[in-house]
Amino acid sequence: MIDYYIDERMAFMDIMLKTRTKDHIMTFWKKTQDEEIKRLFPFSIESLEKALILFEESLKADALSYGKVIYFKGKYIGDIWCYGIDETNEKIAILSIVEFTLNKV
Repeated sequence: MIDYYIDERMAFMDIMLKTRTKDHIMTFWKKTQDEEIKRLFPFSIESLEKALILFEESLKADALSYGKVIYFKGKYIGDIWCYGIDETNEKIAILSIVEFTLNKV
């Protein structure tokens, strides 16, 4: 958990990263069908079924992706994941963060 204070108002921020579940995948899919979110984050996954398959693949020992869910003030607000992981040749990966609440927290 990350706890810190920001700006002169001393607003408290409470962020936690938790393990992804199938329920998170289904919620993420539903939330990211919002037109404004689609405009901001062009996703390549075309269906919930494909998202669930990719989630199952991410649980394997040799997975090329890994993700967590982001909670703010106890509410699920988005995902963070690392994908395109290449630990052998180029030793690279891509990190993505999607917060889908559109300032509705």
